[in-house]
Amino acid sequence: MTDAPTITALKPTAKDPTRWSIKVGRKYMGTLPQSEIEELGLVVGTLWTPDLASRITHSTSVDKIYRSATFRLSKRMYAIADLKRKLRMSKHQPPPEIVDEVIEKLLAKNLLDDEAYGRALIRDIQLRRPAGPRLLQTKLMQKGLNSKLIEQLIKETAADRDDFDAAMSMAKKKVNSLKRLPVQKARQRLYGQLTRRGFEYDTVSQVMENLDWDNWADGDAVDPWE
Repeated sequence: MTDAPTITALKPTAKDPTRWSIKVGRKYMGTLPQSEIEELGLVVGTLWTPDLASRITHSTSVDKIYRSATFRLSKRMYAIADLKRKLRMSKHQPPPEIVDEVIEKLLAKNLLDDEAYGRALIRDIQLRRPAGPRLLQTKLMQKGLNSKLIEQLIKETAADRDDFDAAMSMAKKKVNSLKRLPVQKARQRLYGQLTRRGFEYDTVSQVMENLDWDNWADGDAVDPWE
């Protein structure tokens, strides 16, 4: 009868001394943070039972995906659903329960916050070009934010700025590029540009009514503030 296997080595890795490698016999079984090694009560000589092997396999799987997640988060913010999707599609192809455990771990450490992410995304979109509530709503939905939070963020945005002013500002910048078009074509083009940026139809109509189309001549730009 052969002796049961035991842990034969626990030592810091060369790249990161806070992470320790685990060996059973001559076989490398993976690495874990030193804190987790201690929590599991692992020491050289610990009996390598099927139950312990299963726990270590699970812990190393979670740790691998957790490190992948924190690396992504070090580069930019993520919405919860968006990060979950990225992790599931990664080369590691972790099972859903591993990803869910990682997400819970990140939430517990305040490394994920959909509300903060949503506000940052809105700021980023608006810094590039003016955007109306419909476009903002679409962008937030694409990132997987829940409808109640999206509604809250859109209301906050509406309270902080005037959509008419934002749409008129965009019209002022766009109109010069349309000056060589016939008036009807220019109106259609500008209307389409404003609606594609997510402004409400009432807001776009109000902007169009405030432009001096009566004095438009092909080859002449409209002054949006007249």
